[in-house]
Amino acid sequence: MATLGKKLLKFRQESNLSQSQIAEKLAVSQAAYGKWEADEHKPSADNLYKIAMFYNIDINDLLDENEKISISNNEIGDNNIFGNTTPTINIEMPKDFKDLIENFLQNQFQIIEMQSKILSELVQHEKTK
Repeated sequence: MATLGKKLLKFRQESNLSQSQIAEKLAVSQAAYGKWEADEHKPSADNLYKIAMFYNIDINDLLDENEKISISNNEIGDNNIFGNTTPTINIEMPKDFKDLIENFLQNQFQIIEMQSKILSELVQHEKTK
């Protein structure tokens, strides 16, 4: 299980940043950031937003302890509001979860097709009145 602290540590290390460097970029103290990585404290909603923006990921990805997330880009550039390039995020999901998502999407497409047919019939019906 990947805790928020473990994810923050991994993201920071893969970005080749020290705790002080990331803390400075997030405008927080190094001590506060260190406590987040150690899972001693949780960042505020504002700070979670900053972290998500910095790493260009969804806040839910930070908070979900069932997902395994890694950053594959080790370079820091100047493309987003915090001065980073957009990292590539790899999310490893269990196969059954992928199947569940695929089935869900197929069902959604079927529902949309059905709704489209119903709307067409309603329009036809209104035209014949």
